[in-house]
Amino acid sequence: MTTNRSGLGFPSFLSSIDKQILCIVQVLFMVASGMAQQSPHASAKDDSSPNSSAAQAQTQNSRSDETAITIPSSTRLPLVLTRPLDSKSTHRGDDIFAQTTDPVIMGNQVVIPAGTFVQGRVEKLARSGTRAEMLMQSVSLVFPNGYIANAGGPANIESDQWTAWNDPTSRTKAAIIVVPLVSIPIGALIGSAAESKQISNFGGMTITTSSHKGLAIGTGVGMAVGLAISFALMAHSHHFYIEAGSPLAMTLPKPVTCKLTMPIRKQRASRNPSL
Repeated sequence: MTTNRSGLGFPSFLSSIDKQILCIVQVLFMVASGMAQQSPHASAKDDSSPNSSAAQAQTQNSRSDETAITIPSSTRLPLVLTRPLDSKSTHRGDDIFAQTTDPVIMGNQVVIPAGTFVQGRVEKLARSGTRAEMLMQSVSLVFPNGYIANAGGPANIESDQWTAWNDPTSRTKAAIIVVPLVSIPIGALIGSAAESKQISNFGGMTITTSSHKGLAIGTGVGMAVGLAISFALMAHSHHFYIEAGSPLAMTLPKPVTCKLTMPIRKQRASRNPSL
């Protein structure tokens, strides 16, 4: 009887142990598979951390390579007008655009490269002979790399000789044409009325003749007066026109601080003094 009870109980005991072992193995397998799935993400995070640190280091190096340079006032900038300028249609507060033609160098560094845009607002426009004078406010320098430096104002921009063409208004143009046309016949009438007449007898007949000197003199005087008035009207006209591409020059009204990138050789030398 004892043998039969032990024989019947031992297999059931083994089957319960086998089930427990099988459950433990399944749990271990699930844990191992979960760790295997998480390991690529962890490695990716580990791999990305050096890249991010390298990017931060590169950004810091690029920032350290920028140097601030102050350009003194009274620095003269050679410019060229990028858009045509008509003083009749350009009013106070309008923008004028120009561009540098030559670089400005301080020491061995180009502080204002050629092609830098200059923008400013009109304060006053005037013409002096064949030159134009433009008083500007809120002048800005737009560098090719996108950096904008404020030059302030007031700044005086002058054009070269024979660049500011006289551009009178329509009324002045009409007066310049009409005045000589009116003054010439008026002078001729005055001259003919004032000229002397000669009376002579020919065969018992009285003949009155005119020398026409007064007519010629009156016509000449009328023409001269008309032309003088026309030239005076043109000279007193303050409006002018400047074509695009005309040379200009501007003097900085105050010191301008700009950020520049050091050359590659200087960057290497600053990082490694032995070079």
